[in-house]
Amino acid sequence: MRDLNGYSVGEWLAGAPAVAGFKEVRDGLLRSLYCARRSPELGDFLAAHAHLRGRMFMATIAFEQAWLIGHFLDHLRRYMPGVPVIVADNSRTPSASRDIEAACRAGGGSYLKLPPNPIRNINRSHGNALNWVWRNIVKPLEPRVFGFLDHDIFPLAPVDVDALLGDQDFYGQKMDQGRGWAVWAGYSFYRFAALAGRRLDFNPDMDRSLVAGGRNYRPLYRHYDPARLRFATHQFLTVNDPSLGPLVTERIDGWVHFGGVSYQKHKMRSRTYLETLIAG
Repeated sequence: MRDLNGYSVGEWLAGAPAVAGFKEVRDGLLRSLYCARRSPELGDFLAAHAHLRGRMFMATIAFEQAWLIGHFLDHLRRYMPGVPVIVADNSRTPSASRDIEAACRAGGGSYLKLPPNPIRNINRSHGNALNWVWRNIVKPLEPRVFGFLDHDIFPLAPVDVDALLGDQDFYGQKMDQGRGWAVWAGYSFYRFAALAGRRLDFNPDMDRSLVAGGRNYRPLYRHYDPARLRFATHQFLTVNDPSLGPLVTERIDGWVHFGGVSYQKHKMRSRTYLETLIAG
């Protein structure tokens, strides 16, 4: 939600601040309730990963598509060798979860099934899954550096996270529609010590036109001057599936992001072609 002086007279007359305020309160309540849910395996998971304290790891939210996790783990193993990867499964179907767990076993990822997520909106469901991982995995493990990555983004060249961060507290793709800014949570790296004391919210803030991670503007990003920071390079690309037509993808630094392939049916039908874009 924007600051109250960020609304126009027309928006005030239309009740936009009240609507945005209601959604923020509602989403905050749902976030707190969901993050308080315990995964039955969480205690054992944290004990098994206690060695990650003070180290670096990456985390992703899996959703329904085991083939994406297979490629994701393969690419991170190839281009980020030695960096542990945690796969938190937000899938709704048991068969998909079984397949994703098997992909983690085959690809060397650490698998944890998230508690059932009551939110059906795909963006807020993803945001609350990130919030759960932040509160229940990242904070207890206290890494030196961690990253959140979408399950359908793949590096195509070696990645040095410490070099990307440099002397910054975070690094990633900047989102800014003129109402406040944030780093997109699907390609983001952080120094844990800079975030540990903040009440973060990785949900989208659609009132600011910011997707996953947008609600971190108020607790985190507004305290930084973006003019003094480096951000990822970004461009949209249209590729052409010979059978199904044009598909929009993204290039972020040296990564390719399919975007929405786990729920956009035209992209799901293009799996074979999309796999050729990350082959190598």
